[in-house]
Amino acid sequence: MSLAAFAHDLVDRYAPDVEVPPPAVLDQVRRNAQLRASVLQEFGAVTAEELAELVGSRAVRRRTMVDNWVRADRVVAVGWRGQTLVPGFQLLPDGSPDPVLQPVLALLRQQGAQPWERALWWALPAPRLAGARPVDVLLMSRSSTDREEAKEALVVAAQRPRDWF
Repeated sequence: MSLAAFAHDLVDRYAPDVEVPPPAVLDQVRRNAQLRASVLQEFGAVTAEELAELVGSRAVRRRTMVDNWVRADRVVAVGWRGQTLVPGFQLLPDGSPDPVLQPVLALLRQQGAQPWERALWWALPAPRLAGARPVDVLLMSRSSTDREEAKEALVVAAQRPRDWF
């Protein structure tokens, strides 16, 4: 056996077992990353600290307010390149959370959706909204006199969990 063949044999023998993902998994990861970026580009986002300042929070720890809002399902915060961001579609002009979000975010959390899954749910067409994106229903409801109807439609739409994020 040549030295090169011996070396290749050793590498094969001692290489760790690695599960190689199939191409379909990598394609899904790529699509998911693109969707995350498109949500941030379309709606903007603020850091927890920026949001606390915008609404005039007096908390010593600037993130406390947003952490509390997340726990109460008033907003969803996502991780992006080492930062915690609050996607802008959730916020009213004064920086406060849109109250229509709360029952929907609570339902999505109860279904086990992780933060990015909860954020992305808003940006994808929903069968129970006749293919409309939940975010568009949310934003249109802000200029409507019947916000309660929009809230009910969004809650119904969220009752069908997605399992493919």
